[in-house]
Amino acid sequence: MACTHKDTDNLHIHLVANRIGLGGEVYDTTFMSNRSARAVEEISREMGLTIVNDVHKLKQHRAEHADPTRQAVKEQLQRIAYGELGRGHNDIRDFLAALRKQGVRIIPMENK
Repeated sequence: MACTHKDTDNLHIHLVANRIGLGGEVYDTTFMSNRSARAVEEISREMGLTIVNDVHKLKQHRAEHADPTRQAVKEQLQRIAYGELGRGHNDIRDFLAALRKQGVRIIPMENK
């Protein structure tokens, strides 16, 4: 599964893989994260893409120098969203309606 993120300054894709084969066999994933990270970094460098470690460093720098008002709003939205998630809404529509009741404006996004 691949998910494209367009809601940040850095367009990126998350890939999710399953370690169960189509025939039901389980793949050995010992040290997989280390091998995967090295392979991804190598391919990224070859293609001139941004390296994830560089992104983490940039995020840390931005967090240290973040606009305090924006940060306060972000934290408030997180508190509201996590509070509603804890209430056990039956489906996404109920959850979104609860957010709207608390003044959160929802802008739907669709991947093409």
